[in-house]
Amino acid sequence: MEEPDENGTGAKRVAANAAYLLATNAYRIILNMAIFFVIARVLGAEELGRYAFALSYATLFSVAVHLGLNDLIIRQIAVNKDDGPLYFTVAFAVKLVMGVLVVAATAVTIGVSGKPTAVQELVLAAALTTSFVAGVETVVGAFFYAYERMSYVLVLGVLRVTLNAVVGIGAALAGFGARGILWGFLAVETLVAAFAFFWVRRRLGIRFTRPPARAFPTLLWRSLPFGLNGIFITIYMQLHYSLLSFFAGDAATGVYAAAAKLVTFLCFIPSALTQALYPYLSRLAAGADGDPGKVAARSIRYLALLSFPAAVYIFLRAGAIVDLAYGAGYGEAARLLAVLALTLPFVFASYPAAVTLNALRRERANTAVAAGGAAVNVAANLVLIPLWGPLGAAAAFLATESTQGVARLALLRLWLGRLGLFNTLARVVPAAAAMALATYVTRALPLYAEVPTLAVIYVGCAFLTGAVRADDVAFLLRRRPRDR
Repeated sequence: MEEPDENGTGAKRVAANAAYLLATNAYRIILNMAIFFVIARVLGAEELGRYAFALSYATLFSVAVHLGLNDLIIRQIAVNKDDGPLYFTVAFAVKLVMGVLVVAATAVTIGVSGKPTAVQELVLAAALTTSFVAGVETVVGAFFYAYERMSYVLVLGVLRVTLNAVVGIGAALAGFGARGILWGFLAVETLVAAFAFFWVRRRLGIRFTRPPARAFPTLLWRSLPFGLNGIFITIYMQLHYSLLSFFAGDAATGVYAAAAKLVTFLCFIPSALTQALYPYLSRLAAGADGDPGKVAARSIRYLALLSFPAAVYIFLRAGAIVDLAYGAGYGEAARLLAVLALTLPFVFASYPAAVTLNALRRERANTAVAAGGAAVNVAANLVLIPLWGPLGAAAAFLATESTQGVARLALLRLWLGRLGLFNTLARVVPAAAAMALATYVTRALPLYAEVPTLAVIYVGCAFLTGAVRADDVAFLLRRRPRDR
């Protein structure tokens, strides 16, 4: 028996969209890595810490701009595109107003924080970028996702990251420091936002409309769970940078940022897949032909195949990776990277679980998980950072991600039934363990030779344990495998 739409046109569209997003994110990650590595080496740990603090502090406030409207737009417009003008008008108006208010609030709070004037200027530049400009731009991006025009996302992503690379690396090498980099990023984001706004009107024909007065409170109420979810996620993703800056100083913040970036870069993989899946899962959950549970389970299994070997390798070779990326000046980042690497299996599983819950209209449960994660993170950071500094922040992040990953998978199990997760672990873990043993032989090789060697060993073991199956290959080749 063949699965209906799950492996037919809908799944092919998801595969094509995921390919666009993977290409976009891969290009973005490669250039962002280049930007960050240059910045880290040129600025040094202390100035990098100020740069990371400014972005983190501004981002903590910027989440109030979005209010969950982007996620609501994607889910609703993917099902009913006739509502596009209404959602576009309301979201655009709300984000313009909130952008002004949030930038003002950010400027006032950093002004009374006791931070030096130079750091306050960095925060202001970051706030204008993340709160005001990005608020408008993300409305456009949400419509491209809802219409599944991932090729447009690809073009905008390539344009943004290319210009940011030129500006960021140029400012660093020219000696302008974090100040020049952040103001340069603001100029780039403003240009890209203007282009995106023009494009969504020209390509999708989205126009402003006159919404009824009740549309504003109605849409904001419906987006509230998504908005709260974004607030909680931002707290546990960004708060530790600010706490480190105040408790441990700029140099410790810079060392932690260097380690965290190496793990964060890998999250482009689950991000691309789940962004492509979200509109498709929303249609399945709304009654389209197909089973959202099978789609979610397959996604979680594929991401487990990638996350476990990545976590094992980074944990074992953290010192060599940090030395290659940043040089000897960031040696303290190695033990932080080893701890943060352990978050990867939980993070990779949490991405598809979260979007599946949202698609199933269980966003309140998803938000409750994020709230619990934020509570764990704040408590752990307040206790561990004063005791252990950046290592405490890494341990707090591991506690947060592991708690959330397990909770979201448990909720999926409750509402979708068995997803075969234990079977996946029983097959993936032995293959990753075999790869770990092989590192004691391959560590004599340079990293550029060791990584592909271990990849071959892992894939071979994954076939032997059944972690990778023949129908997986058929699915990735867009054939229609038989239902097992």
